[in-house]
Amino acid sequence: ISNFSKKLIYHQLLDKIQRKKNHSIRKRNNKYYYKKFEKLKIKKINLFRVFDFNFQNFLDFPVLVKDRDKLHNYLLRKGYDTKKVHYFDCSTMLKLKNKFPISNKFQNEVLCFPNHNKISFNYIDSLIREIKIFYEKNI
Repeated sequence: ISNFSKKLIYHQLLDKIQRKKNHSIRKRNNKYYYKKFEKLKIKKINLFRVFDFNFQNFLDFPVLVKDRDKLHNYLLRKGYDTKKVHYFDCSTMLKLKNKFPISNKFQNEVLCFPNHNKISFNYIDSLIREIKIFYEKNI
């Protein structure tokens, strides 16, 4: 890690108030995403079960999505930020005898939605509406 990166991390860690605020916003957003995706009831979308939102990845909100690439491209055209390259199936790289189909599934189906302090409930609601429209058109 460069000295600049170390100093940046150090100063971010010093600002405990901002850190707690960011954590709180991201936690709130993740709960909201989760609730909204649960209500969608689309068979081609699977949520990761969350038992405690304090230990959830707060950088993105990940879901497993069939037709991930099509949905990703559709949402990008509509102006929504998504991330599709997130997990990598290391079993293929390591040339292991045993394949891990769940790793491959994650690599091919994980789609992540943004979660930061600029993401509002209105943005999430609008995103969910577009996802619903996409699957109504592509069933």
